[in-house]
Amino acid sequence: MQFARRHRIAVVAVTALGLGVGTSTAALASPAPVRPSAAQQPAALSTGAKHPVIVLLKNQHPELPVKTAKAQRKAATTADQAPLVSNAQAAGAQDIKKFSVVNGFAAKMTDAEAANLRQNPDVEAVVADGQRVAKPLTDAQKSAIADSAGGTAATGADGQTPADKVIPGTCPADPNKPLLEPEALQTTNTAFTDPGRHEFERIAGRVGNGVETATVSEEEIAGRLRIIDQDRGKIVTAVRAASSAALRERIRLRSFRNIVMGTAIVMTLLAAGVALLGLADRSLIPLCFAPEESGTAVVVCPTAQSDRFTPSQDRGAAQAGAPRQDIDNVVAATAEPGDLLIVELVGLAAAAIAGAAAIRRIRGSSERYGLPVALAALKLPTGAITAFLGLLLMRGQFVPGLSALDTSAQILAWALVFGYAQQLFTRLVDQQGQTVLNSIRMPDKPPV
Repeated sequence: MQFARRHRIAVVAVTALGLGVGTSTAALASPAPVRPSAAQQPAALSTGAKHPVIVLLKNQHPELPVKTAKAQRKAATTADQAPLVSNAQAAGAQDIKKFSVVNGFAAKMTDAEAANLRQNPDVEAVVADGQRVAKPLTDAQKSAIADSAGGTAATGADGQTPADKVIPGTCPADPNKPLLEPEALQTTNTAFTDPGRHEFERIAGRVGNGVETATVSEEEIAGRLRIIDQDRGKIVTAVRAASSAALRERIRLRSFRNIVMGTAIVMTLLAAGVALLGLADRSLIPLCFAPEESGTAVVVCPTAQSDRFTPSQDRGAAQAGAPRQDIDNVVAATAEPGDLLIVELVGLAAAAIAGAAAIRRIRGSSERYGLPVALAALKLPTGAITAFLGLLLMRGQFVPGLSALDTSAQILAWALVFGYAQQLFTRLVDQQGQTVLNSIRMPDKPPV
């Protein structure tokens, strides 16, 4: 009895051991699930249909505003998007377009790649790229659009009719009263708040836009012509008012242009007079400096420099190799007739550089009076005059510590600085000119 029990226990133990060994052997023999390698992963993500999506990153860089740090923001967003865009391209993404105002990019990719990007810690969201209507049309509006199309609007492949795709506000509530195009108001110089605008809209609503003339009856065309005859006086009045407004704007523009050109001519004559004065008498207004060192001095002019001498005003003994001379006589002998002309030419060159840099901030226009050209022309003689006056102030010791220039190169360098400094004055004229240009209504821009 006990022998039989022990025999059964041994059999059970051996059987269990055999099953355990068999299970372990099977476990060792069965292969582990294969994960795609790094080289195979892009191919796996690129399998399937591609859909347009927008990838938004978490870091939107609020510390880099678009208006004040556009270049820095673009560089930062480009650096953030670079690894994600590279991975998307490796996975077969197409039509990639990067953004900087919003830190993200758009692309066509598979659902697998989109799911993979959602797991990236730098990605905030991956959303479908599609139109979203904030305020859809009502059923009544859709029916009105379908009726105006003759009731033949067919449903497209996306399950939408043309009425479903109309942006609210782009079509009038009554097709017989078309909206007046804003470009027409700008072209006719009719201000948006002008009472004549409302008359134009009323007449246009009664007459129509003329596009559907081929589909209306002769009686309706005759009725519209009668409306035009009845409101002819109002139409003429509105057109004359618009023409008068355009004329006033152009008179103001032409007047400002004439003032700028007149000022430029006066400055040019003044600069020419200074240059001629220097050619006639080189010692009348010499732009020369006399730095002193160890009891001796040397006269430095824009194009010449004297030998070292001992000023006669000093009571000490003359230095060796530096004869005693009167400083005024040395200045008169060292100054050259072309000194003032050279200084003004250097200032004019600096002003030309400043003018070229300022052109990029001036908006061009289709008006025929050439105001931007007049503004640029004003800078040239102004730079010549400011170079001359700046060195004259330095020679008169108006600027402490800058009254004794050592070389001719230093004098010309300061002339360059003073010539460019005319931008401090002409910049105000540029701003006023841009204000005048902005007040001119053109067909390609709305009124300010």
